[in-house]
Amino acid sequence: MKVRPRKQTGDASFFIGIVLGSALGAAIAIVLSPQGTQDNVEMLSEEARRSQQALADKKKDIQEELATLSQDKQEREKDKEKDAVAKAEANVDKAKSKVEEADEAAAKASDQAEKAQEQLAEAKSDLEQQVQASEEKQAEQS
Repeated sequence: MKVRPRKQTGDASFFIGIVLGSALGAAIAIVLSPQGTQDNVEMLSEEARRSQQALADKKKDIQEELATLSQDKQEREKDKEKDAVAKAEANVDKAKSKVEEADEAAAKASDQAEKAQEQLAEAKSDLEQQVQASEEKQAEQS
């Protein structure tokens, strides 16, 4: 058997229930009281006015709380956005650094390739000279 959690209706519902309950109780008490009808009407009117004022005050409090919560949420979202931007900027900086390292490595590899080509050209030239000298020696000996 699953137990379902109860929904919490919050302080506002509780307060409204108290106000309405007390207004209803006051109205019943006034109607059943031995005072005159005019006195009952005046008491009911006064109680209704107080209940309206209490509800208006509670409404104002709830609206202020909602405004505060909304503002807090917006600030948290802005903070999250700032954090995300800072993280992205850090990642961009890392990527730039890696690109610079790759550029340096490519330049170094290019320099090494040029040196290797020069050494290869020198070796080829030396080899050609040795072959030519060897051929000349063989021609002289023949």
